[in-house]
Amino acid sequence: GLDFYIATVLHKYNLADIEYFCNTANFCPGDGLTIGFPYVNQLCGRCGTCKTNIVKGYAAGYERIIYVGDSYSDVCPAKTADLVFAKYILYDKCRKNGTACVPYENFRDVMDYLMENIPAGVVSPPSLPVIPSEARNLELADKVKISRRLSSSK
Repeated sequence: GLDFYIATVLHKYNLADIEYFCNTANFCPGDGLTIGFPYVNQLCGRCGTCKTNIVKGYAAGYERIIYVGDSYSDVCPAKTADLVFAKYILYDKCRKNGTACVPYENFRDVMDYLMENIPAGVVSPPSLPVIPSEARNLELADKVKISRRLSSSK
């Protein structure tokens, strides 16, 4: 993801204090745009943001790492987690490489699984705002427009 739309969505739903890791978009005069990769792993270079390093950085402070993902950039960090929720590409890759995972469709599935399978008191439901589906779709549409614009400028 890119910082400008992640920050906008978090701010819109009063979640601006949540820490996040992403690539940066630097808008230049005219229609120019450069993308920065502040969390890239120079030894690997497969992903713009190395989620594996981020997960490993937090692992020491937690008893268990639960990872939720859906894409190529989630394959490596899923291998380091204690419990993986996967869909789409990540689910297929986990099945191929032998990484145990729980399939999910949405975050309600994840919450239900945790509430049913993790002892009481270990996980409590967060009080997060409900994001209307039309807002999620609009944000996705905006990302697609930006992606198409970047692709067409190459």
